[in-house]
Amino acid sequence: MKRLIALLCVLAAGCTTPSGMADATPAGMVLVPAGPFVMGTDKTDEGEASEHGLPYTWYSDATPRRTVELPAYYIDTFEMTNAEYLQFLNGTDLPVAPPHGWNDNRPPDGTNDEPVTGLNWYEAQFACLFFGKRLPSEAEWEKAARGPDGNLFPWGNTFDASRANVATGAEGGRKLPVGSLPAGASPYGVQDMIGNAWEWTRDWYAPYPGSTHKSENYGKRFKVIRGNSYGSPGHFPPDELEIVIRETSRANYRFSFDPKGRFRDSGVRCAKSVEMSTPQ
Repeated sequence: MKRLIALLCVLAAGCTTPSGMADATPAGMVLVPAGPFVMGTDKTDEGEASEHGLPYTWYSDATPRRTVELPAYYIDTFEMTNAEYLQFLNGTDLPVAPPHGWNDNRPPDGTNDEPVTGLNWYEAQFACLFFGKRLPSEAEWEKAARGPDGNLFPWGNTFDASRANVATGAEGGRKLPVGSLPAGASPYGVQDMIGNAWEWTRDWYAPYPGSTHKSENYGKRFKVIRGNSYGSPGHFPPDELEIVIRETSRANYRFSFDPKGRFRDSGVRCAKSVEMSTPQ
């Protein structure tokens, strides 16, 4: 019963215990300290993405730019790997099917260290819960990627495709073992936040406070997924493809998707509230 209550608590919002001293940073995670960060953007692009044949916005749903204050939290240094997801499948009683492309409930040979992909939102959330973690909120994900100064990309304000495993051609690329591109780490040392796999967040796709942007997709219909991937965004002329990849690689870029849906490059990175214990 206690475990069930804990899981429901995490699903609802991420819980903490009474104030006191924070636990040591869990293995495989980094501490993102409490404090403010810059979230979103003031740039708008009504119609700009559609000029490239895209049925969504690049900027306007992430307006307005604002300062957000967050408590301290932990986030995984790397995306969840195939090997870790296999631990979840072998240890859970939930009727969860293995991702597409796995053989006999196991990932393909030589891919244990690659990010697990092909997950829907529910599978991603329950995999995190299995390890005593949860999905990050949009704000937590964005702060971990941008740092306190509001970088456009984890490494700075200039796009550099060599720092992230993103598509460089119309056919896309392939997944790399997590941590293969350390030069793309965020100011907190979180790796692969751009590229390799899209990462589910906890939040529904909804307007930011103070936003004037309208979308028929807002509401409790779609979850937000972040971070771009190795996959191609579609067939574009080379100069347009470069623009599309750059814009969808921004750390403040939002993409919405059906939580029951899976696509080949949808993965997961987990977070954890800083658990506090009452001083003795």
